[in-house]
Amino acid sequence: MNEKLANELYNSVQRYLYSNYAKDMKNCRKKEFYHALCNAINEKIGKIWTNLNKKNMNKNLYLLSFEYMPGKFLTNYVTKLNLLDEVKDVVSKAGMEFEDMMEIEKEPALGFGQLGVGSSFLMESLTNNKINTIAYALRYQKGNIDQHIENDRQVEYPNNWLQDGLDWEHEKGFYYFHYINGREIKAKAYDLPIVGENNYVNMMRMWGAVPITNVDYSSFSNGDFLRAYKDYINDLSITEFLYVDDSSYEGKKLRLTQEYFYAASSIQDIFRRYFNKEKDINNFFDINKIILNDIHPAIALIEFIRILTSGYKMSYRQAINHTREIFYHIAFSISNDSYETYSMDILKDINKDIAKVAYNINEELKSENRYIIKDDFLIMRNLNLYLSKDYFFLSKIAKESKENKTDIKLDYMNMGIDIGRYFKESNPRMFNYIKFKKINPYNYDSLKEVIKYKDDSNFIFDVDKIKLENKKSIIKTLNLEDINPYSIYDMQFDVIHENRRQLLRALEIAANYYALKTNVNFAVPNVTYFFAGKASNGYYMAKEIIRFIMNLKNLIDKDVLIKDKIKIVFIENYNVTKSQILIKACDIMNDLTSPIYNSEDFEILNACYNMSNIVCSKGGIIYNNTTKNSIYTFGKELDDIEKIKSENSYNAVDYYYKDAIVKETIDNLINERNKNFCYNFKDIYDQIIKYNDSFMVFSDLRELYKVKIEAYKDYLNTKKWINQEIDNLVWANEFNFEKNNKRNLELGENDRN
Repeated sequence: MNEKLANELYNSVQRYLYSNYAKDMKNCRKKEFYHALCNAINEKIGKIWTNLNKKNMNKNLYLLSFEYMPGKFLTNYVTKLNLLDEVKDVVSKAGMEFEDMMEIEKEPALGFGQLGVGSSFLMESLTNNKINTIAYALRYQKGNIDQHIENDRQVEYPNNWLQDGLDWEHEKGFYYFHYINGREIKAKAYDLPIVGENNYVNMMRMWGAVPITNVDYSSFSNGDFLRAYKDYINDLSITEFLYVDDSSYEGKKLRLTQEYFYAASSIQDIFRRYFNKEKDINNFFDINKIILNDIHPAIALIEFIRILTSGYKMSYRQAINHTREIFYHIAFSISNDSYETYSMDILKDINKDIAKVAYNINEELKSENRYIIKDDFLIMRNLNLYLSKDYFFLSKIAKESKENKTDIKLDYMNMGIDIGRYFKESNPRMFNYIKFKKINPYNYDSLKEVIKYKDDSNFIFDVDKIKLENKKSIIKTLNLEDINPYSIYDMQFDVIHENRRQLLRALEIAANYYALKTNVNFAVPNVTYFFAGKASNGYYMAKEIIRFIMNLKNLIDKDVLIKDKIKIVFIENYNVTKSQILIKACDIMNDLTSPIYNSEDFEILNACYNMSNIVCSKGGIIYNNTTKNSIYTFGKELDDIEKIKSENSYNAVDYYYKDAIVKETIDNLINERNKNFCYNFKDIYDQIIKYNDSFMVFSDLRELYKVKIEAYKDYLNTKKWINQEIDNLVWANEFNFEKNNKRNLELGENDRN
């Protein structure tokens, strides 16, 4: 610890306590101390940020994403600034614990899925590589949902993460004005620092909707409060929640309104920032690049062309060509329901000008035999596909599959993970042990050297001991009861969705349960199955899957012969903080998404860095590089699945009657007595049969069950188990931003010169 820095920080915190609360450390409340501590750290960040902003910006990169999952800022900032020991010392002198500060800080509710994890990782990597970047986000007042499990069902509450304000954000004094749904609305900016290694700071700019429309005084005076506040509330609702239910016309219109508000604010801000320093529009395309993460920011392309054609009198051909110079698209989702389409009537209602530009772009693209509008529906995927310079997938096999269906050249990238947050912060025991072995986890060439410890008995013993300590620690941290730290910790973290196939894993657990009931001496180790994830509010089947998992848990817990051998744990309200707690204790991480829908599951890379084994379907990122791994795979290859789909040759009923594991598991669940299993599994079975098992759960159940039994037996051989984990770590190391993506995105270092 640096005593001088600790004293400076102590004095700074005390100054803010005096100025803001007229208190000293001896009599301040914990929240008051927390706010003063944030101010003191903000002061240090602000000095770095200001010094960087004084330098000329040679090139600018902009990142647009509807989701980010940055986690709690306090730990991230003090770790990046190398102030963790000093901060803990100051907190201790105030008679408090650092954990008290972490409990006060609420995690930002800016995302909840793989897109959020990936966007935050990308921003961290760009910052660590000193690439001048601004990320744009919507400042969701209530985020997505605050998930609770009540009576075995998911119940959603608003996530009031901004209720007490956000100490780290800087509220800006300027606005952008947009004409939306017949009214003018203001977009207000709130800036957050993104702190990287080596004293480098980038920025996330969040947009909040501010109504201009006043409350209707006449209606209010007459007691018609709903009419009085109608327009005011509608305008505020634009940035109230992430991912509103768009199954209705009103929901779909609000979703598109969010996307337009976000795109218009971000693109107009990019132009404003440029013209603060430059005068000639022609230089714009040499010094700016824009990345669109996934489908939601696609209207930014239309808004960009609108500004070029209306503001700078370019032809549509010129504007399209310039757009193709600087925009990049990264496809995080490849499932059919992620390809948004909107009726042009909705877009016209939102903003007639942007709809007119979309029609004009479509006319111009006809000369290339391409389109963004078909049957008067705007196709967001085609916007990104036909107007971007490069269109990236995160999975090599997904890229190859999609490339066969289009005349556009596609690409893929090895995205990687945030080692700082998901390894250094979350697993200091393992991180420091790796460093003790003279290996730098941040260095690509150094980390590969871990392979030399494959036959080192001391290394194997130490890694096994650290994992056990981590498993014990999460029992205490998460207040988990009756969890056996000597059992296998088998985990799956993701959005609850049919294409993520939590249902398949639950059926595999049920199959294991019934096998043990048949033979209680079945020779496999004890297993604790962890689930974590949220279901979208309007997604019936996803919420039913949660009900089934919870009732399967209850069934097993009631069985006195089996409950010590198998246990299910559902982690409610999953977020980055809980991921950091859990990942360090993981023995097996599951990615069960069908290859036809699998792009990337960042959790399997996080798990690899935390010394875990992986069970994965034959899709996603497992074929992205040729480095040896020891991933357990199951199921059919992507080509085989696409052939089955095209030939319509899959028959769920055949699997039910011909596969003994499928039939016995399903029949046992349907026939369970209600007092033991308070769920009618026939409801799920009927859904599977009705839609002919769209996600091929029946066909993969046997193989998943068998590969899990193989993995569980391998777990008993500690040397083999940890050697496989070493293979997976070296394989995951190939997903390296600096090695791969700086070239893909044509980025240079030190763009802020």
